[in-house]
Amino acid sequence: MTTTTRDTDARLARIHETGYWRVTIRPTVFDERRIATLGESEKIIAETSVRLRGWDYPHVDHDGYDRGEGFIQSGSDFANHVELWRFYQSGQFVHHFAMRSDRMPANLSSINGQSGAPAPGPPQLDFVDLLYTLTEILEFTKNLAYRGILDPAGDLRVELHGVAQRMIVGPPGRLIDVTNGYYMAKMDSISWTGSQPAVTLIADASRLALDATIHILERFNWLDPSRSMLEADQRRFLERRL
Repeated sequence: MTTTTRDTDARLARIHETGYWRVTIRPTVFDERRIATLGESEKIIAETSVRLRGWDYPHVDHDGYDRGEGFIQSGSDFANHVELWRFYQSGQFVHHFAMRSDRMPANLSSINGQSGAPAPGPPQLDFVDLLYTLTEILEFTKNLAYRGILDPAGDLRVELHGVAQRMIVGPPGRLIDVTNGYYMAKMDSISWTGSQPAVTLIADASRLALDATIHILERFNWLDPSRSMLEADQRRFLERRL
């Protein structure tokens, strides 16, 4: 369902009902008309979006884009995919999206074009999905940098909100060693920031995604996640061997 600028506050309110992500990507040098037209902005999103699993990043609604003064925006409000992003002609990209595990998936929901009901049970965060999401974000950032949008450098901030008492889990069939106790966040918000030259964003996107994953897992009190294990998971993801 396309979100118009009039509906933005309502969509954000639905996103913020549960745990959610907030992603901000922007050039370090501000230029209000870095991108000349809204049409060019739409072309850039089409060329830089990441498609590694069944949902593109960023997702464009089937009805297309909503256009505002100096920006385009789109997103989704379907089952456990509740999101809204905005891409400014300055090159700044801002994305809010609900943690998918906090809402019922489509096959368990009665939705009628709206977001699924909040999922029952204690809040969780799948560490592999965390890695996949951060990899998608960094691959998208890499593509923006390659396209020249983050010249000469880019600032990136990833925030997770509503994570207090949220537990790290693994996907089905993947057990986590909890000998020293469960991995659980004590703070309500966790963030990772990076500021890198465009050439580094292009060359080292996968490494930066691993750095961000480990940074966040440590703040869930998982102090020794295996980087080699995460690298292997990420490699399968990037090679579409899921």
